[in-house]
Amino acid sequence: MKPICNFPSMRVIEDDDCPRRKLVSMLDNEALTVFETCRGEAALARSRQHVAIVEIRLTNRMSGDSIVRGIRNYRVLRSVASELGLRGALYASETGRGSASVFRAYPQNLKESHAMEPETRLLTIDDDERLRRSIRVYFEDSGMTVFEAADGRTGLTLFAEKRPDIVLVDLTMPGMHGLDVIKELAGMSPETPAIVVSGTADLSDAVEAVHRGVWDFVTKPIVSMMSLEHTVRQCLDRARLKKENELYRLHLEQLVARRTEEVRRTRLQIIQRLGRAAEYRDNETGMHVIRISHVSRLLALRAGLSDARAETLMNASPMHDVGKIGIPDQILLKPGKLLDDEWEIMMTHAQIGADIIGDDPSEIMHLAALIALNHHEKWDGSGYPNGLRGENIPIEARIVAIADVFDALTSRRPYKEAWPEERALDHIREGAGAHFDPQLVPLFMEIVPEIRAIRHRYHD
Repeated sequence: MKPICNFPSMRVIEDDDCPRRKLVSMLDNEALTVFETCRGEAALARSRQHVAIVEIRLTNRMSGDSIVRGIRNYRVLRSVASELGLRGALYASETGRGSASVFRAYPQNLKESHAMEPETRLLTIDDDERLRRSIRVYFEDSGMTVFEAADGRTGLTLFAEKRPDIVLVDLTMPGMHGLDVIKELAGMSPETPAIVVSGTADLSDAVEAVHRGVWDFVTKPIVSMMSLEHTVRQCLDRARLKKENELYRLHLEQLVARRTEEVRRTRLQIIQRLGRAAEYRDNETGMHVIRISHVSRLLALRAGLSDARAETLMNASPMHDVGKIGIPDQILLKPGKLLDDEWEIMMTHAQIGADIIGDDPSEIMHLAALIALNHHEKWDGSGYPNGLRGENIPIEARIVAIADVFDALTSRRPYKEAWPEERALDHIREGAGAHFDPQLVPLFMEIVPEIRAIRHRYHD
């Protein structure tokens, strides 16, 4: 392992446990023996190391200034601070008869930095026990919970049990290779960051690791734990942002879905109210269009239409007679039989209805226009307005035609009494192949019990 500096031994003199342990963890490796002391007197009483890192504001009896006066090679201290590359302020202090340079060789934020989130959990998978210990000590001091595994299989088991927020993985380990571990981790939890910490110089391994889902790559030897911490923080921030973006996306989707549903409900209310307005115009109750819509849905399902298509038919059918709004009162409300010229005007309500609804691109409005235009067409071609025949008539219009006629026959109107149910059913049977689709009529007879329930629920 490459040494951090060119000195065989070092002593850290610091009365605060947290930064002292961080420095020891960061500096301790096979080429550099690190000693730690919390009191200045003890530091000078022990054997002299090649270099010392000293806190200037020690809280015990001997200050950092006093210790510096006892260290002859303080210039060496300057070179160590430079080699470590630590971001710290350099302090100079005049001490008694001479000048001594006192350096804080660790950053101020070692003591005062914001710790990671208390719930942050890190898993390190590495066969190097010394490195695992250093990582554990350093990141536990940062407020993290750290789990260790010496091989890939154990690491995957720990991951499944503990669900850490981030994983550090070595590539070259006995047993399961790190690349396989990364692939398994990505499959188990692709949103969890995985960082490779490896001494491999093989570029192909690094590229393959990225392909398998690794988020970053840190090379050994780890010169600075703070550099590793910076990488960990970056990956955790990325993961947090990705999660926030995903939550935001889901929120937008839910918001769009709610707004879409509101628009759909509003549109349905408009359709139903227009349909009811047309029925009131014809001295009929608004329940007529509601009964027709539910009966049409039942018949559509029995005829093999999909649930979605049957639902659309139910919502579109209330506007089948909206064109009656355009028929003069003296014709629409005439109690007796219409004259031929009056009937010609009455028949225009189908086209008027289609024109009122218009050529809207939405499925429900398009179907409503189609039904309004064609629900008076007859199977034998004798209907209006276009004299369509057989299957040239849209099936939705053929379905509504049966539901409309049956409900009209069995309902009381100012100009007629309600027909008994069986008489109305006989009329539907007799119209099969002439007025009505001969394949739909038997299906209509099969749902008569359900139709009775609809009529009872939505009676006039």
